[in-house]
Amino acid sequence: MMNTRNTKIFLAGFLIFLCIGCSGQVANNSNAASQTPETDKYRLPSGREIKITGMNGMNFENGETGLILQYQTDIPIENHEELKKEVEEVWTIFRYDVEKANTTTGIIRATHIEEDGVFVKHGKGFGFLYRKDAKGNWQMDDEKK
Repeated sequence: MMNTRNTKIFLAGFLIFLCIGCSGQVANNSNAASQTPETDKYRLPSGREIKITGMNGMNFENGETGLILQYQTDIPIENHEELKKEVEEVWTIFRYDVEKANTTTGIIRATHIEEDGVFVKHGKGFGFLYRKDAKGNWQMDDEKK
């Protein structure tokens, strides 16, 4: 058990830690226009809203490159047909980024949050793979997770 002096020292240290953490956050937020938010909400043409959580490039072993879009959906992963329709709608927009990056592969990774805790969230995800064929047409391969 802590005595009064140790408790005061602990609280003082904790307050200093909080002040330093908060001042750093305020300083970072002063330039908020140049920062990328943790998640960006995006409204699809259908009116449905998704949360984009990331977009990264990928290098494959065969030398090809691809682009991966990660987003959160309200559709449970088990509802594959409805999810596939949503991903097809996302693809109509994401395809332009994939083509601009001059890649032949686009991957859309949908994640559904199932348990929304305070600090820990649990969810399921499924990936949809688009490849450009020799004729320049995009084909979806949704059989792989």
